[in-house]
Amino acid sequence: MFRAVLLDMDGLMLDTERRSLGGWAHAAEVFGLSLPTDLMEAVVGANQRRMATLMEEVFGPGFDFAAFAQVRDAYTWEDYRRNGIPLKKGLPELLDYLEEKGSLRAVVTSSHRERADRCLELSGLTGRFDAVVCGDGIPRPKPAPDIYQKAAEILGCRAHECLVLEDSPVGLTAARRAGMRALLIPDLIQPSRPIELLADARLDSLEQVIPFLEACRELPDRGPADQVLRALLRRRSVRAFTGESVGPDALELILRAGMAAPSARDTRPWRFVVTERRPLLEQLRAALPHGGALETAAAAVVLCARPEGAVGRDDYWEQDCGAAAENMLLAASALGLGGVWLGVWPRRERCAALADLLDLPEALTPFCVLAFGHPAEDGVSRDRYDPGLVCWDRWGLCEGGSDT
Repeated sequence: MFRAVLLDMDGLMLDTERRSLGGWAHAAEVFGLSLPTDLMEAVVGANQRRMATLMEEVFGPGFDFAAFAQVRDAYTWEDYRRNGIPLKKGLPELLDYLEEKGSLRAVVTSSHRERADRCLELSGLTGRFDAVVCGDGIPRPKPAPDIYQKAAEILGCRAHECLVLEDSPVGLTAARRAGMRALLIPDLIQPSRPIELLADARLDSLEQVIPFLEACRELPDRGPADQVLRALLRRRSVRAFTGESVGPDALELILRAGMAAPSARDTRPWRFVVTERRPLLEQLRAALPHGGALETAAAAVVLCARPEGAVGRDDYWEQDCGAAAENMLLAASALGLGGVWLGVWPRRERCAALADLLDLPEALTPFCVLAFGHPAEDGVSRDRYDPGLVCWDRWGLCEGGSDT
């Protein structure tokens, strides 16, 4: 059992997200605004500073978010006062269970302290937690890990001792960036597949948390071994794509996989240039003699390196970048995407062409281009295992070994 369980407040414990939409709609009517759907999705889980920034991006830098928020909050609090704040199903039982098991419990919310305390009081939850960590005073809001790191510090726990329960993509991302295990229980926003993959499990409600923990006792590793091996063994080079966007979430996961590669003495010489822009993809295609896959690819990653950052000799960066590139191709395969490795280094003319096209500084050397997208057609991966290429213990003991 985990030493600490950290719970988001709005949308996870309290059914406030749907109720707050009324306040947003009322304030929008007062101010004569039309709120775009993508804006409303973006503010879920955000703190006030982030909300203000998002509103200014849509309605201009002179937008008076403080006045808007005052109208919104007055309407919302009157609704809460008259009708109360309902708890999400399964929350009281979960809190009793965690207390019985001796787990520390903390509220971790982007809301400011005054609002969080009022919400907990109106919902009857005051005193049920060992800590309440709020967004005010936290340097960076979710999806940065700061608020979860602060919660662990207050509770005296290390990241791996904490389990996070979250309903929003930004909150889940924050938890994972803090190095914590996390369960996703969506509320208003249905997460994309790449976001789901960040969670240790997706559940439908808090009512499922206790049975899940009882069944697992300890959360399983990220995915069964057969799923990992399947992603490894089914990887193949894909050179024709549908052109459909892969989206920023998938690209971030692919980049995360690349940066998780081993590196000599952890020098990590790699740098990444990412593009989804069709004109630049076409220019990359023209710069590479075998770049035809970029004609239909949705995105490309130009993997570069700073060779002088390698350890001891300047050839370690090649091994480091090779590992990063393979990790990224495997991540794409695991996400159901296709990818292909387009060679650049050590062809000096290709390096020069890409350096000029991308305006790379002299310190960076292009290593390869990785093209990604949705495969245009299903393909079959070949079984490439050849026992004749394997020798146990010493080569001289192999039967029929022909290499000299």
